[in-house]
Amino acid sequence: MKKEEILPGVENFLDTLRKKGIKLAVASASKNTRIILERLKLNDFFDTVVDGNMVSKAKPDPEIFIKAAMILDIAPEEAVVFEDAVAGIAAAKKAGMKVVGVGNKEILKDADIVIPDFQNINIALFNNF
Repeated sequence: MKKEEILPGVENFLDTLRKKGIKLAVASASKNTRIILERLKLNDFFDTVVDGNMVSKAKPDPEIFIKAAMILDIAPEEAVVFEDAVAGIAAAKKAGMKVVGVGNKEILKDADIVIPDFQNINIALFNNF
């Protein structure tokens, strides 16, 4: 992966969350997550990374999200998951977390809210969660 492949607005959004002191995790089934984050120079945004090497069950099982919340020392109901896949949305919901779908509204209809991308995103949008 190359830095140009990052969704537009992601770095600014992550930077805004970090400045507000919000704990951030990546919870990805990929066993290459850490390598990808390193190549994209996104490592420093995250407090923890939970990847496919750390869990035994795949999404839609909630294990990966529950593990991330435990490492961050937050209750699942306090977490907000940004997810681009139906199985990930199902997993986050099973974990008791709020879910922001990133992508197509029709496909990600089970998310609490759906955004097309991270451009021009207003963090206040998530205050109602």
